[in-house]
Formats: sequence, structure tokens, C-alpha cells
Amino acid sequence: MQDQSINKIKELIKNLLTIMGFKSAAVEPTIDEEGIVFGIKTDEANLLIGQGGNHLFAFQQIVRLLVLKDQVDSIKFIIDVNDYRKHRIKFLKEMVLNYAKKSIMENRSIILDPMNAYERRLVHLILGDISGISTESTGEGKERRVVIRPI
Repeated sequence: MQDQSINKIKELIKNLLTIMGFKSAAVEPTIDEEGIVFGIKTDEANLLIGQGGNHLFAFQQIVRLLVLKDQVDSIKFIIDVNDYRKHRIKFLKEMVLNYAKKSIMENRSIILDPMNAYERRLVHLILGDISGISTESTGEGKERRVVIRPI
């Protein structure tokens, strides 16, 4: 049953990309710790990703809404383009670990740039097991950000 749902979602993504005018886009589902990842490979990645991944997150929301509308079996999935998310997670991890060390060494809070909910959640998870610091989200809407504080 899950394979059938995966294939339906894959076809939905391919159809949307065609409608949006993406000429060369391949969609390949894989399974990782976050669930199903629909990886899109395209030469036009910058258009689909957008600044800070905004287009990618919006595209994913549209796909999720269409999946819910079609009542495809509820499965957890994310969409990635040319491994953008994988690289972004690696970058975020390195960045926040460095900021955590800096926060502890300088005994001061560090306020990160605004992030979307997914990235803020990642920061909290990455730093959750680090002793000597705490994290909290602050701000509203698009200005919501994470603060790293020494304990």
C-alpha cells in the first residue's frame, strides 16, 4: 500500500513540475530517518529552491495539500532538490555547534538569523544534548529566530 502511495506522490510531483515549466526534472523517492524523501534532480534548481529554500518549502506545502485532497494514504515525506536540504542541514549543524562553543566561551547569548520552523526545530534538536547551553525561539512570523544561551 505504501509503495502505491509513493508512486502516486511521485507522479503528482512530476506533473506539477511539468505544469510549472520545468523541462528537465527527475523525481526519485528514497527512505531515510525523516521518512520518504522525494529527491528532485534538475538543472533549474535555483528556481525551485528559491532564496533560503522558500520556494522549496512552498512547493512541498502545495504537494502535501494535494496529497491530502486526493486522500493518498497518510505518509510522512519531504521534498529535496539537488540535495539542498542535506547540504543545508550539514551547514546548519556546523554553524550552530560553532555558535554554541562561542556562547559558552564568551558567556553570552547569540541570536541567530531568522529561520523557518523546520530549521529552528533542527537547531533545537542539534543543540539539545549539548551541556552548558539552552536554546529558545523568539520573535514573530518571518522574524522568528533561535537564541543560544549559556547556562
